[in-house]
Amino acid sequence: MKLDRMSSTKHAFSPEKPTMRKLAPICLLVFALLQACENSTSQSNDGALLSAARQNRLHVGDLAHTQLEVYGSDGGYWWSWKIDDSTKVKGIRETSVSTGKPGVIGADALQTVVFQAISSGSTILTFKHYRFGEGDSTADSTIRYQIVVQ
Repeated sequence: MKLDRMSSTKHAFSPEKPTMRKLAPICLLVFALLQACENSTSQSNDGALLSAARQNRLHVGDLAHTQLEVYGSDGGYWWSWKIDDSTKVKGIRETSVSTGKPGVIGADALQTVVFQAISSGSTILTFKHYRFGEGDSTADSTIRYQIVVQ
């Protein structure tokens, strides 16, 4: 009769039941990685994305940005912007990326404007979409961002 040696001894590769003590470090690592991914997707190097639907709170030195679709950018349309109190917030840079097919006249674009909070207080950023040669009184859209710098 042949003995089954495997059934009477503990195997070197036998799986152990995981315990909370052993799983805790792995769970913490996974949680930290998920947090890092969330932070990197919700904020870019341009800071937080501003919202026109709510008050935007920033700290002195913080960056924040807007991203607005420009309809007919090749036709002279653009988002013009102004800061009510430029002692609170300043514009840092402005970029535009075409979202339409190359070579199409009147193609849309995505306009990004980056701001930096420079002193405590509140101000309003106003964006108007119009053709530059026609002036802002012909704007077809206006968006306002309320900013509070702490």
